[in-house]
Order: sequence, then C-alpha cells, then structure tokens
Amino acid sequence: MTRLRYSALFLFLFLACSLQAQTKTTVKRTFSTIPGSDDYQVTLRITYENINGFGKLEEVLPAGAKALNPGPEKACTIRTDGNLLKFIWTAFPPEGEVVLTYRISFPPGTLFASSMHYSGTFRYVQDNMVMVVPVE
Repeated sequence: MTRLRYSALFLFLFLACSLQAQTKTTVKRTFSTIPGSDDYQVTLRITYENINGFGKLEEVLPAGAKALNPGPEKACTIRTDGNLLKFIWTAFPPEGEVVLTYRISFPPGTLFASSMHYSGTFRYVQDNMVMVVPVE
C-alpha cells in the first residue's frame, strides 16, 4: 500500500511540474481592422521563459482565408501551404516575447468573424522534451 502511495505522489508531482513548465509560455491571437481595406491584421504574441532551441508556430486559417504579408520576422522561416501558415525558428530569440503579424484576406462576400474556426499550436523544445501550447 505504501508503495502505491509513493507511486501516486510521484506521478502527481511529475504532472504538476510538467503543467507548470507549460504555463510559463502563452500564445495569444488578436484581430484588428485595417483602415481602407477589407483585410484584417492578425497579431500573435508569444511570451515565454527559457526557450533557447527549436520553435514552430502553426496557424490553421478558416476555409477560404489567405495569409498575406507574413513577415519578415526576426530569425524565422515562414511557410504557407493552403490554409496552413508556419513560423519556424532553429534558435528561438532570447528576449522573452515574440510578436508576429500578418494580414488575412477572405473571398469577396465573406463576412469576417473572429469566431470563425482558427486553430494554432506553438511547439518548442525544452529540456529535450517537445512542449505544445495552444494559441488562445
């Protein structure tokens, strides 16, 4: 019985430490209108501590949406493939915050709504483990 308690305690502490490490990194998405245009600006703000290796942010855009003018961003490779937009770093900047912006365009007649299906994840390596943070 004691062995079971120690195993449960170990598992709890391990999970608590893993969750704590993830909560230090956040990714927030905001939208703003662009005066004189039907496009919108998307801003992604990554705040973090102790990331010094590989990092990748992927954004899945709503059906029919196109990303325009992503970048250039600091020390980052940008790739687009249909409605998938990727920002890739081989060495993540040490500043503690990265701000990415791009424009989003929709087909004519489409009404923009920030509640449209957007999804995104930020993956990075910390202590030889891949950490995954959803974009909020």
